[in-house]
Amino acid sequence: MEGTGSKNIVHRLLPNPFTLLSNKNRGTAPACEVCPTTDFERVVAHGGQDPENAYDKKLKRALASKKYSHKYKLQQHKYVEHLEAKAKALQTEIAIKVPRIKYVECHRSLLQVENGTLKQKLNTCSGEKSFKEAQYAELKKEKDELKQLYAYQQQMRLNLHKMNFPFGSS
Repeated sequence: MEGTGSKNIVHRLLPNPFTLLSNKNRGTAPACEVCPTTDFERVVAHGGQDPENAYDKKLKRALASKKYSHKYKLQQHKYVEHLEAKAKALQTEIAIKVPRIKYVECHRSLLQVENGTLKQKLNTCSGEKSFKEAQYAELKKEKDELKQLYAYQQQMRLNLHKMNFPFGSS
């Protein structure tokens, strides 16, 4: 931004202080009071500051302000672009994850149905197991009774056989 072109722009923005103090604006003031001829007179006439130096300071401030404003606008633009990119990335992520979520929810509901079916089967099998255990216990009891009866009958036969054949052949 340094150079003659940018200096001309600032000259157009900030009026020359010497053009504001003309005889026409000040009335009957002599020309020497308005525009001092020597450097010393200029410094004294403007309260100890060189008017060109003051003008240069104003010019530098204006340029610095413009530069800062431009830099700030660029930062804002960059931040907005960053936010837009982030929003676009999040939208893409949403577009990818929404079908996955729907699939997982559907799969979960199928698994819940399967879980319910398996619980019913488990309850049925548990009931059948209890019934079979009771049946087994009853059959075992009956078997033991039959064994005892058989053993008793065998003993009775042996005793009967001994009575029929007390001395003899077995």
